[in-house]
Amino acid sequence: MGIHPWDAAESTLSEALARMEGVCSDPHCIAIGEVGLDRLRGPALAEQERVLRAQLDLAQVQDLPVILHDVRSTSDLLRIRKDYPRQQWILHGFRGTPELAEQCLGKGFHISLGPGLLKSAQRGASLGAVIPPDRLFLESDDSDRDIREMYDAVASWTGMQVSALLAQIEDNFHKVFGVQS
Repeated sequence: MGIHPWDAAESTLSEALARMEGVCSDPHCIAIGEVGLDRLRGPALAEQERVLRAQLDLAQVQDLPVILHDVRSTSDLLRIRKDYPRQQWILHGFRGTPELAEQCLGKGFHISLGPGLLKSAQRGASLGAVIPPDRLFLESDDSDRDIREMYDAVASWTGMQVSALLAQIEDNFHKVFGVQS
């Protein structure tokens, strides 16, 4: 559950947060997201940040991880991270450079790779080399791609067996989202 940055100006924040509080207290709600910042789309960045911080505060109170949307705003997220150092943050659909991934990993982020990377095996391999398996997630997002394509690609980029990668990401899921088998 979350207010996407593109929609940050379309809702009354207090009403939306009240609804979110009710949903977030349900044990089936395991994360806040997709929330974040987008420099290319949506309301002014200051408004997006105000809405994001309100949701990060809620996630902190509810002890929920946060799935982050990030378009050209990683430096802003790294700045904001200083105020939420213990929260579990997952960068959704990461397509940045290995250097940017290392910066985010250094601040405790998890990174989720999506099908946008299937277009560039070289970029994927360079990211696979810097993202530790215990900080990795995979996604198909809203594409028509089968998630198994991501597992096959990442296994080839990292040298892991697909079965080991599956087990690792399942373990990551249980640890980050607090969901038991």
